[in-house]
Amino acid sequence: MGVLLGFFGAAFGALLSGGALGCGDQAVEALAIEVRGPAYPRPRCGKGPASLGKLDLRGPAVAKARIKLLGGSKGAARETMTDAKGAATLDGLPRGGLRLLVYAPGYRIEPRHRVTYRGGAQRTLITLQPCLSLGRPRLAVGFDRVLKLRPKNLCGKAWRPDQIVRRRWRLIEGPPVSKASIKRWDGPTLSLRTPKLTQLRRLPTTPQILSFSPEQAGQLVLELEAENKRGEVSRSHLLVTTTSVANGMTSVAPFATYVFAGNPKGPWQWKLTRVPKGWRVNLRGASSRTPSVTPHPPSAIDQPQVVELENKHSGLRFSIVLGNWNTVRRDCGRSECHRSLEDAWRATPHAQAWRRLLDGELKLARGPASAGCAGCHATGYNPFVDDGGYDEVARLHGVSMPATRMKGVYAKLPAAVKDVSNVYCLACHGPGRLDPPIAEQPGLFGVGVCARCHDRLPEHPLVAQWRTSKHAKTVTNEVNGPERRKACARCHSAQGFVYGNFSLARPHSSKTAMLNCCETVQPVTCQACHDPMRATPRKQVRRFGPIATPSGAKHELGGSGAICSMCHHADVDIASAEHLAARLAPHAPQTDLMLGRAGYELPPNSAAITLPPLGGQGCVKETRDTCVTCHMHDGPIAAMRGHHSLGGHSFAMATKAGGTAKTAGKRIEHIAACRSCHPKQESFDDPAKGDYDGDGQVEGAQQEIDGLLGLVEAALRRAITTAAYKGCDGANGPGVWIARGGGGAKLVLIDADGNDLGDCDRNGAIERRERAFTFPATAEGTRFHKAAYNWLAVKRDGSRGLHNYGYTVKLLQRTLAALPGAVPTKWTIRR
Repeated sequence: MGVLLGFFGAAFGALLSGGALGCGDQAVEALAIEVRGPAYPRPRCGKGPASLGKLDLRGPAVAKARIKLLGGSKGAARETMTDAKGAATLDGLPRGGLRLLVYAPGYRIEPRHRVTYRGGAQRTLITLQPCLSLGRPRLAVGFDRVLKLRPKNLCGKAWRPDQIVRRRWRLIEGPPVSKASIKRWDGPTLSLRTPKLTQLRRLPTTPQILSFSPEQAGQLVLELEAENKRGEVSRSHLLVTTTSVANGMTSVAPFATYVFAGNPKGPWQWKLTRVPKGWRVNLRGASSRTPSVTPHPPSAIDQPQVVELENKHSGLRFSIVLGNWNTVRRDCGRSECHRSLEDAWRATPHAQAWRRLLDGELKLARGPASAGCAGCHATGYNPFVDDGGYDEVARLHGVSMPATRMKGVYAKLPAAVKDVSNVYCLACHGPGRLDPPIAEQPGLFGVGVCARCHDRLPEHPLVAQWRTSKHAKTVTNEVNGPERRKACARCHSAQGFVYGNFSLARPHSSKTAMLNCCETVQPVTCQACHDPMRATPRKQVRRFGPIATPSGAKHELGGSGAICSMCHHADVDIASAEHLAARLAPHAPQTDLMLGRAGYELPPNSAAITLPPLGGQGCVKETRDTCVTCHMHDGPIAAMRGHHSLGGHSFAMATKAGGTAKTAGKRIEHIAACRSCHPKQESFDDPAKGDYDGDGQVEGAQQEIDGLLGLVEAALRRAITTAAYKGCDGANGPGVWIARGGGGAKLVLIDADGNDLGDCDRNGAIERRERAFTFPATAEGTRFHKAAYNWLAVKRDGSRGLHNYGYTVKLLQRTLAALPGAVPTKWTIRR
């Protein structure tokens, strides 16, 4: 796991020896020894999943280990034994080099463990290897491949196969493996087939380099527990990775495996068209859609190098630029480069991630800190390869993870180690110079950039939650999908949202065949809402605080929910005569309805009907972060249904009923989000305070909204039928209902087949010389349009009134009263 050396020994010598001695104090001459088995092979941030049980990630404590001092002075303790925690002490020791013999049942004898004793109270860790060892991790072995695992006997005759009385292989964590590939779980060997690529992640419909988070890389941990005739037990673990963790960028480090997705339709025949001199580059899957390359440089990389791969049938070419993490100087902030971006980055948590960990400022709720934390808190940490990342630089300078985290530890790091500490630019953008034309970063907006750290279950569930959300599905990859239309891309793609709303310059244009960032359209990923290079009042969201929508709705205390309001609004100004004349339809009016400005205030069709004016903001005025307060409220814990699919970055407030055999059951509502204000709330559909739809019974609050929507729809359909609208000079029609059409912005009338009345050739599209058919510019037509707008606003809001219940009831009651026909005689009017 990349054991680092003892730079901190001298710095904290006084601490380890008990501090400065007073006049009457005497030095304690004792060596505290801790004996453990090998550390858990998979780097984790915390205690790991429940399947690990009480497994200690630092390695199991070895009890009853005998420790014998070889040589030594008279009076020194010659032998001791560890307790249940694997701890023991030798005192009265001479200063200088010592040799220890360590033995424990089930472990290989450590015959000459050397330690330099400096005096005082000193600690040392001794790691023993199990008698039956599964060896070093097997990395990036490939998809859908059969592995045969055989343990190595490190302890001689007592652990030969004929001396073993019990064996048990176990998959501790990782994706399910094919049961057909495993003949026995109790045999001397184990054969298993690694997961297929499509079991780990979905393939995109456009060509690109693929990202693999720790949860997608097919990381399996296997355990072998065996007992011999003496009753001794050996327990060994092995990490097997199907592929390397990759963030989807094209600037990468050597020795890892990088997988590409070509065009969905073949044929495919990939060949390496550019390989640096003296390098070995392994190419797998040359005749498949998903080839992979593993570059092996002969030595450290002084200058970035390029590897290119091409499909000889289509000419599609992928390029990656390779460099060591420490060969690019830490100078992104030069005055002629990205000075303002680096200055802004310094105020972000990323810029202090490793410092705060070493200086003891971070709470360790997930478990004890270890060197493996550098995988996300520093840059380029990979204990399995030498690629110039944090672990190599730290080892070169004699730096190890300090036993005690305290203020000032980080400041003592050598400058070279600080250069690969914290989450610096290269941690996301990749090693190697970002020089055109290879500099184009197709993965810049991809979720893989963040998933490398924020998709590590169970400790980091953010990306797992996001994958269940609608935000992860805003890209259709169709030729005319919303992400490819200028008006829609602003909210349907990460690139469109950032470039369309924050006026950032687009990246360099690419001169290679590699897809650029704007062709590899990404859904609404992390980078859309969060700015990784700029600190904001909360969680680096790009917009925080005041809300203002095109409808005229305003709210000064929007908090983090201000970012949601940038897309979740009707995109119509209801006070605009121009918008009214254009007969625009509401799009996503959640913010407008929440703030009480989602529809037109229509007068009743009879003076006998008296209704209160519209208005009111409902619960929003009681929240700290508007939308975020409820939609991102903590979801159910791991043992409960709805885990990862409610609250958090799933943004969901309810699950659908039914589902798979594993998730089957009734709909689950995230009612916990409501109970901070409504402690007695049992359901979103708790009984209403009145019979608002006038059907003679007080139903659930949402059922009352459904009833009102039904009444408005019926009245509006009658009005449209009576008007007998016909389009295309009477050739089409009559109109029976409404839809949002006419280029996606207008509220249009449709016939019984769902066609716009203005679609004269009935081919499903409004083309040249055709006009979307809207309500006519008459008093009656305007009234009907406003009523239809109000109905559609509530319908498209989707909350069935929960975003602003009082306002929704008043809006629908006013709309119903404005249409021809009688209103319910005994309805409860919302005041």
